[in-house]
Amino acid sequence: MREKLQTTPVILTVMILIIVATAASAAPIKMSSGFYYPTERTWTGDDGSSKGDPKQPWNDGSPGGRIYGFLDPDGPKYLGKDHVGMDIRTNYNSPVYAITSGTIHRYYNSGDSRYWCIIVKHKLANGSTFYGVYGHCRMKSGYSVGTTLDAGEVIGYINESVNQHIHFGIKLNDDFSTGWGHLDTSIDAYSIGWRPPRTWMLSNTPPGSNEEDDDDTPPTISISGPAVSTLYNSPQYINWNVTDTGSGTSTITMQWDGYGKTDISASGTTQIPMGKRYVTIRASDAAGNTSEKKAGPYWVHTVVLTVAPGVFEEGFYVQQHDRAHGMAILSGYSSDTTLTEGDKVYITSGEMTTASGERAVESAVLERMGTANPLPEPLYVTCRSIAGAGLSNFGLLIKTSGKVTYVDPSGKFFYIDDGSCTFDGIMNGVRVRCDGFADDSTLSVPGLGRFVAVTGICAAVIDQNKHIRVVRPRQQSDIVVIK
Repeated sequence: MREKLQTTPVILTVMILIIVATAASAAPIKMSSGFYYPTERTWTGDDGSSKGDPKQPWNDGSPGGRIYGFLDPDGPKYLGKDHVGMDIRTNYNSPVYAITSGTIHRYYNSGDSRYWCIIVKHKLANGSTFYGVYGHCRMKSGYSVGTTLDAGEVIGYINESVNQHIHFGIKLNDDFSTGWGHLDTSIDAYSIGWRPPRTWMLSNTPPGSNEEDDDDTPPTISISGPAVSTLYNSPQYINWNVTDTGSGTSTITMQWDGYGKTDISASGTTQIPMGKRYVTIRASDAAGNTSEKKAGPYWVHTVVLTVAPGVFEEGFYVQQHDRAHGMAILSGYSSDTTLTEGDKVYITSGEMTTASGERAVESAVLERMGTANPLPEPLYVTCRSIAGAGLSNFGLLIKTSGKVTYVDPSGKFFYIDDGSCTFDGIMNGVRVRCDGFADDSTLSVPGLGRFVAVTGICAAVIDQNKHIRVVRPRQQSDIVVIK
């Protein structure tokens, strides 16, 4: 039986509900000068040292704990070197905030993760630049060097799990060749741009923090577009507009699905990316007020070619971007242009059918919508899971491995088994198909007893009136002999 599809896309969707519990975190705290504290904890008082920044008990009262200040003579030494920042006790995994707006400039994330560090390029109200050092921190997922930040935005989390604290520093230039935490005592910290964070932040002014500026109204954001939670078969767009009646907007950013950020203008139109998407627009004004608006989900459906036309004799394969589902597109399709592996396409119409035990689309009408970037990675599965236990992976690009347990005398297929106890009705293991190519070629089969890794499409054949699951490599390089 065939199901006629007209204006609705060909989709077999698996809906998975994921409930994520997220711990609430405190809001960032603002200093009198307009900067934000980099953590939920603040520093207070001053010990009167010549360099100006305090050493004092941890704010949570831990016995013996100190907040070590800039060049604190009683502070921690690292190989005898001076301290060029402030160590502020806080909890592992607690959020780290941008002290003012800026751009992620560097990220030191190699070696021991306790010593990772984020360097942010900031500006003062007078336009001069400086660099904030957020030490013992890991960057927030989806952020990278070049990501723009709003004042008070969470940029990462404390990654020091033993002596739980942040090392925060201020430097007036971006030369970190001598390190970001400790400095050889023979070098004068001030001469190379280091400043005591607390006293420097109290005596300088971030953008939008002038005392005469009494603007306390955040920008207004509007987003318009197609109806949410509705599936669309053609390109869709959103429009946005940001206004501020006070000091005027300073930064406006857009994010899709919480990953990556791009600077945008106060108004405009953009195409909605393919798949299920949420958009967030965040705006700050010159007075430091911030507002945020989210919209979605928008459903725009495309699929990605994992096997190009002309490889297999009966057609090619596509799958969803999130690898939730794949299927065969049979020969006889029509397209607005030549298609190749990695192309994104809309399936505007077609007829669902069954071919060799697989669900497939025939007489498909396709519209190319660009190229997937990045291309979908093959889904690694055990032999037992190939078209077996769990969610269906028929039609997906997969990867598996095992020992060659049988080689067909004709050279058209072989079996592999990884020990996960599979039986397809004929023999144990999973069949790897080496024929069925449009040019009548056959892939070379590995020797019996060899261990191999195979990348290919999870497909099916009918053999001895049995429905046999198979892996279909696309080319010889998809079969890799391990030993």
